[in-house]
Amino acid sequence: MKKSRIIEKVKIKLAAKKVKDKVPGGLGDGRPDSDFDPKQLAKGISIEVEHTKDKDLAKEITKDHLTEIPNYYINDKGEDRLKKMEQEAEKELEK
Repeated sequence: MKKSRIIEKVKIKLAAKKVKDKVPGGLGDGRPDSDFDPKQLAKGISIEVEHTKDKDLAKEITKDHLTEIPNYYINDKGEDRLKKMEQEAEKELEK
């Protein structure tokens, strides 16, 4: 393994220790913000903060979702997935 890769892994582990893990075992545990698309991360935090007043928890939940599905909040067409899902649900209810 290259020295730079080892250093990066150590930095990730140290960064993870600085912030208490609020969702132990989450898929995004220990991953720095730079691992994620900044637009997805910002959108996710703004959505998840609706469920908690703890911004760190909202960020951790967001990272878990984005680790599993990288375009979880904004699809490849640039559409807000939540709004699209809500619109589709409303159309179903109108039937």
